[in-house]
Amino acid sequence: MMTPQDVARLHWGIDPHFLAYVGSLPDGMIEAREPAEQRDHDFLFPEVGTQPGRIQFAGAIRFFGHGGLLEVLLQDPAIESDKNGSILTVTGPSGRAAMLNLRTTDSERGTLFESTLRGEAVQWFGGVYLPGRPFGQVRICRRQSG
Repeated sequence: MMTPQDVARLHWGIDPHFLAYVGSLPDGMIEAREPAEQRDHDFLFPEVGTQPGRIQFAGAIRFFGHGGLLEVLLQDPAIESDKNGSILTVTGPSGRAAMLNLRTTDSERGTLFESTLRGEAVQWFGGVYLPGRPFGQVRICRRQSG
């Protein structure tokens, strides 16, 4: 059980093919918005709250290209879990929605999830990426503060 001294961060390794695609565009831009930050291919989000079955994180990532035809803002991710499994939700272009299905795998550095894109999020990427497509690793890392 998490104590007030525990500090968690979400490390989201967004699909490297998507990052490379956006980065290759003449006007392509990938930006992390505070308090999120980018480290190499990972985006880090600080935990801002928990409730049963939900861990909330703060910050945003913006993807831009093609003169604005590609513009996706993913804000304030949360991991939600119940008896059916876990999902990653974000506030996206059409409001709060489930973006990724998460499957837990083993990790010595925290809880690690493999992710796949959900149908609700396909429209955010212009229908290019289909439901079920792998979309990177998601990891929750905890450390004791103090």
